[in-house]
Amino acid sequence: MKRSLFKAFCPCFLVACFYVLACPGGACAEDPKWFFTLYAGQYSPSDLKDIVMGSMKFDDSQLVCLALSRQVLSFWKSRITGEVEGQLAKHFGIQDHFETNGVFLLRWHPFPWDKYLDTSFAIGDGLSYAWGRPEAEVIESDSSTRLLNYLVFELCFDPHWSCPNPPFSFVFRIHHRSGVFGLFNGTHGGSNFLCAGIRYAF
Repeated sequence: MKRSLFKAFCPCFLVACFYVLACPGGACAEDPKWFFTLYAGQYSPSDLKDIVMGSMKFDDSQLVCLALSRQVLSFWKSRITGEVEGQLAKHFGIQDHFETNGVFLLRWHPFPWDKYLDTSFAIGDGLSYAWGRPEAEVIESDSSTRLLNYLVFELCFDPHWSCPNPPFSFVFRIHHRSGVFGLFNGTHGGSNFLCAGIRYAF
């Protein structure tokens, strides 16, 4: 019952926070360098290719993650920016442990529809450490290890209809751990979480 409530409550909570907090009168600084992201996600035993193609499956494991990032570089007339990010995640369901991640992200900013819905796409790579046995990864791949490679893919949307320069954005993320074909302690599997949340710029 608790897991079902958690899965039903988290998406509603995040969407509600987004619409309540991203309101007129809360414009952020013209050039924010810091970003705070809160997101929740559902575990998928499908691989990245299947997820991208939209044929993913889901299993009874969820996470909530807090992330703090800072922009550290900008080039090509700010079309591309770079960020460093630290994360703390808590797992529920099949897995029940904390996870910490460090990642460097590159973010692409210009999209043709930015006048109506400011959009950016980010991809990042780093390291992930599970502070407990990652049961979902062990079930799926028959083996895992606490330290794995970490990948993140993110789409970020700034809602211009709420205010001209909103401090809050809506994010979709793929939260991915893997052994990179056995590079990490012979681990060939990993885990994927499909996530949604809010991002605050300051």
